Amino acid sequence: QKEVLPGDELILLACQLACHKKTSLTASAALLEAALHHSPYNPHLMIAAIGMYDRLSAGRRALELFLRLGTKQIQYDSCSYLILPTLIRTGLYREAVQLAGNIMGLHWSSAKDVQDYATKCCETGVLSRCQEMITWQRQRMTNSLQLLAAKSTVMDLASLVHSGEPDER
Repeated sequence: QKEVLPGDELILLACQLACHKKTSLTASAALLEAALHHSPYNPHLMIAAIGMYDRLSAGRRALELFLRLGTKQIQYDSCSYLILPTLIRTGLYREAVQLAGNIMGLHWSSAKDVQDYATKCCETGVLSRCQEMITWQRQRMTNSLQLLAAKSTVMDLASLVHSGEPDER
């Protein structure tokens, strides 16, 4: 099945117009849902629907769509801004902390992977690649705004979602 069908862009424009004119948000959400039924793999429709459900304070449905996007690894750092504020605003604190943990886990594993990769590059004498990876880690990953947002989310919400049981995850 195709990811994008010919009428999908018209649906997006109609929904944007409805939001701009502040007309029925529920009608726009219904339109996006119908479009997603016909184009279930269209990421533009999913992102627009996530935004629409944010406006409607429907965090659970927005989360379902975000999970359907199939966000993995480095994409957490670049796509989590779509859903993290919605989760917090709609009271889905446990899910927000879990997403923030995924972001922090990505950064932790990336730092470890760069260290291992740089060591191998030095051993084989490919110092330019080693320098590239270290620069990428320091300039791109360490300065991530999403990492800071994830850390603050965990600090703000951890006490709300942790029950004190040592075996809870």
